[in-house]
Amino acid sequence: MKAVGAVRDGLEWTKYREFFYWRLRRRLAEQRLVQDLCTADSRMIPKDAQELVCVWLKEALGSCSCDEQISEFLQHQGFTDRVKAVHGAAVERSFCAMGAELEKAGQLTGAKRLMFRCLFPQRPGASEASIDRNLRSTAGQGPFPALLGSSRSSSAKKTLR
Repeated sequence: MKAVGAVRDGLEWTKYREFFYWRLRRRLAEQRLVQDLCTADSRMIPKDAQELVCVWLKEALGSCSCDEQISEFLQHQGFTDRVKAVHGAAVERSFCAMGAELEKAGQLTGAKRLMFRCLFPQRPGASEASIDRNLRSTAGQGPFPALLGSSRSSSAKKTLR
């Protein structure tokens, strides 16, 4: 089976319970994370969420495929900040779509339009692909990385003093 590529490694009969215990814990933790991602962004399908989780795990742990290490990592550290960033991007995308619909319907004019554009500025090149790319690279910085105690804002405060 290993020569065909159906299995990664042989399983010792004496350790089968431990192997399947850690495999089950890893799979359950990954499924919980996939479910959280799909909840955070209603347009994300489970297949895309699973691919995103795989990318995040490769970034965090490298080429590690040990079920125990991955399970422990997901259990204790997880990707809460990244899930929040996915949710923030989804909310931003829905507000921009809502603004476009209101503008198209002629209901977003004058002061309403000015207020909406001040609250939700259109970013040049802010397509869905660029938002997804940013989610993969900005490990939880959110849409405004210079705000609220990030390293950039604290260094800027030091230079102002």
